[in-house]
This record gives sequence, structure tokens and C-alpha cells, in this order.
Amino acid sequence: MTILSVNGISKKYKKVVALDNVSFEVSSGEILALLGANGAGKSTAMKIICGLAFADSGTVTINGFDNVTDRINALQNVGAVIENPCFYNKLSAFDNLKAVGIYYGITDDTAIDKLLETVGLLDCKKKRVETFSLGMKQRLGIAHALLNSPKLLILDEPTNGLDPQGIYELRQFLKRLAHEQNVAVLLSSHQLFEVQNTADRVVIMNKGRVLETKSVEELMHATDDKKTVLIKVENVDETRQILKNCGYEYKQVAADVYEVTVKSGIADFNREIIMKGAIVVSSKEKEIRLEDVFISLTNDNHLSNKSEKENLADGDSREDAVNDRDKSEENKVTEEENEKR
Repeated sequence: MTILSVNGISKKYKKVVALDNVSFEVSSGEILALLGANGAGKSTAMKIICGLAFADSGTVTINGFDNVTDRINALQNVGAVIENPCFYNKLSAFDNLKAVGIYYGITDDTAIDKLLETVGLLDCKKKRVETFSLGMKQRLGIAHALLNSPKLLILDEPTNGLDPQGIYELRQFLKRLAHEQNVAVLLSSHQLFEVQNTADRVVIMNKGRVLETKSVEELMHATDDKKTVLIKVENVDETRQILKNCGYEYKQVAADVYEVTVKSGIADFNREIIMKGAIVVSSKEKEIRLEDVFISLTNDNHLSNKSEKENLADGDSREDAVNDRDKSEENKVTEEENEKR
């Protein structure tokens, strides 16, 4: 069942395009990650979903309710931590949750204790929040977001400030929440390894646009028609020339190691270069990581945008030339009319 549906949202701040026709969906029991560099539009998209900002165009529906025209019904299904969570710093962790719980009609202290236990803060429940580390505040923020038992949990950079153990525990917690309790989870992250090991699907964003939306498995096998091989050789210079003559894409990654992109089978590649004189010590396929896919997609998009801008610049130059010519002709006509007068 689709819990969140984002349809063609766009947002501009003055002349800066923050989002450009962004669309994606999140279903019950699914973890969807927004992946992108700073300025990609991840936080802006989350703010629009949560009603903290408004899109210039497009729609957002949560559990079937429009988050603008039916705001209350839509947002009552949402729990969120956007950017830095805020608390009453002089109050304890328990009292912070209790104060917010009143708005949701939660009066059972055991329910709050259970939430604190879930995020690993039960032993610290009486401590003032002002004494908490960044990671502890992050976990308290997640407990806060879960108070209303949401159908959609939105987390902006949830691993910020967490140590490796905390990151591992959060990963396991989110998986249980989604896959066992059927909660839809939308998160953003810079941590490519964590996204690869946590998310079911990934939306790769760059400069306000969605470049790709696929499952992690699909992204990892997106380059199955091409393989990357690491070869260690004895005759480095001769092998470089062989690779060049055969038309392979390659780069030298160590003194005696080349990284080569091949379209044929690895065995065929090895046979070919050995027959031509390469002395191969070892050859192995490079494991594809989400990081490689992300960099490949964003680099391709950068080159595409660069070409687009050059074409637009050429178009602007042509348009300017036409406008200058038209203005020159208009001025000439005006001068002739003045002479007649």
C-alpha cells in the first residue's frame, strides 16, 4: 500500500531551483532513501512533505490525504526529524517525551519508557537533555517522532553524531520498524554504505532533480553489461599500450595495477591482452558499490548539464544578435522618420 506519493513537486528560491519536477512513492514496510550531495534538494523535499514549506507546483499525498488541502489528516500520519531535533534542554528525556505526548493524548508512562528503551535511552531517562551528546539527542528525536505511532517516519540524516555501534543499532531498528511493524520510512543520507545496507529503494538526486529511482539491488546491477577488472601486470608500459590499442577504457590505480572497463567476459579480456603480450600477475573483478553507481550517475548528469548550458549560451548569443539587429533596424527607421519631419 502506498503511504506517501510525491507528484511532480518543484520549488524555487528566487532564481535558485531547489526542486525540479520531483516524483517518488513510499509504501508500507519499505525504507526509501533520498541520496544526494549538499544542495541536491533532499531536505527541501522533506520539508514540503511535512508541510514546513510549500511547493510552487505538484502535489503530496500521505495515506491518501493531500498535505495542503487536507493538512491535518495527512500530517497526523507522519513522524519526522528534519535537520536538528529541538527539545526543552532543562527537562529530562522522559519529561520531554511526556510533554509532547500530552498533545497526542498519551498518558501512559510505560509507553514512554518503551520508546526510550527502543532507542537505547531508558537508562538516561532522568538526565537533562542539555547533558546529552549529539548522538543521544538524535536518538531522542527519533523517539519523539514515533510518539504518535506514525504510518510514515521521515528522518533527515539520522546517523549524524552516531558512533559505529549507534549506526548499526539504528539500521537494525529501522529495518524492524519497516519490515515487522509495516511503517513506511523515508530517510536522507550522505552515508552511502549505510544506505546500501539499510534502504530497500534509493532515489538519487542531483541539483533538485531525480536521476534514478531503483531498488538497491537493481542499482548494483545497473552496469551488468560492463564489468570493471583490476589487473596487476609485470610489463606496465607495454600493457598500457596494449589496452590503448585494443580500445579499452582504463586508468592506472597503482604502480603496476590497471582498472579496466570491459564489455566482454573477463576470461576473454584476459586471453586477449595476454595473447598481445601483457604479463598478467593477477586479475579480478572489482566489486561494484553504491558509491560507484552514485558517482557515475551524478558525473553523467554534470556533463549533460554542462552541454545543456553551452547550448543555451549559444542560443542566447544567437538571440542577442537577432535582438541587436532588430533594434538597429528600428533605430534606423526612427532616424529616417525624424529626417522627414
